[in-house]
Amino acid sequence: MISFIVIGRNEEKHLNKCLWSIHNTITCNSIKKYEIIYVDSNSSDNSIKIANRIPQVRIFKITGYYNAAIARNIGANESLGEILYFIDGDMEIIPEFLRNVFDEKLNLKYNFVSGQLEDHIYDNNDCLIGKKFHCKNVLQEERFLAVTGGLFIIKREIWFSIRGMNTKFRRSQDQDFGLRLAKKGILLLRKKELMAIHHTINYNSKLILKETLLKGDNLYGRSVLYRDHIFNKYMYKRIPKSDPTIIILLLLATSAILFQKPILLSLYLLSIIIAPIVKFGKNISLILYRIPYQIIRDISVIFAFIFYYPKSIKKYQYKKIK
Repeated sequence: MISFIVIGRNEEKHLNKCLWSIHNTITCNSIKKYEIIYVDSNSSDNSIKIANRIPQVRIFKITGYYNAAIARNIGANESLGEILYFIDGDMEIIPEFLRNVFDEKLNLKYNFVSGQLEDHIYDNNDCLIGKKFHCKNVLQEERFLAVTGGLFIIKREIWFSIRGMNTKFRRSQDQDFGLRLAKKGILLLRKKELMAIHHTINYNSKLILKETLLKGDNLYGRSVLYRDHIFNKYMYKRIPKSDPTIIILLLLATSAILFQKPILLSLYLLSIIIAPIVKFGKNISLILYRIPYQIIRDISVIFAFIFYYPKSIKKYQYKKIK
């Protein structure tokens, strides 16, 4: 049996498309044994009403503290399938993708697999402003990776071998999950074929950057993640790519102290000026905004690495709606 597990919060704009894409996938692939589970993180919009209109969807609503890790764990715990297909509520899955990862008898050929994702980016008025592939490095060939996102298919025994996702991660719980599996020798196979369309927002906008900073989201995907996986060899491939300016800051700060030359820190300032120019090109407004953002983020990540220790949530408060 395949368990399609959808998680979401306030996804009324896209949830209907998501759930019907699952039904299309079931029909197109002649899947006989399946279930569809929707786990709602206490939405304040019409998400649950929308899910309730779709046939054969089992609905669970989180009534207490929530995050994506808790929602996925609930979905897995309530599921019956030997194969778990995790989907976020703002995604539409592509029916044809299953032919790349299942055999003729609908047995999953891989332990842990995902595919290409196409981001459809919307502005604050829900107008489509652009499209791009999420994983540029797998457009030409499939790759084994140590990290995942919210879209993947996994064998049940693999999921429970590490007890699902770590609920202390309010953000980046999927990254932690992938790294923990990688440490056990189980890597995600990222197929080059398109697996889903992701209806999302521009995470490089000033508003989103500000919210991310104020909510402390970076502390999970960097400080806590780096500390938890400090002895995980796969982490060291991620840090130079994700946070080169933090490495530069640490090296220059150490050198400045050892050699008593604080002027060395000016090279760090130069690096955070160059980095957004390379990334955003001629968008001067965003570049100027990104410079102080980068300084605050780097310093907060370093301090949180030492002092911030969130706790895992052991008991989940939720109820069955349907």
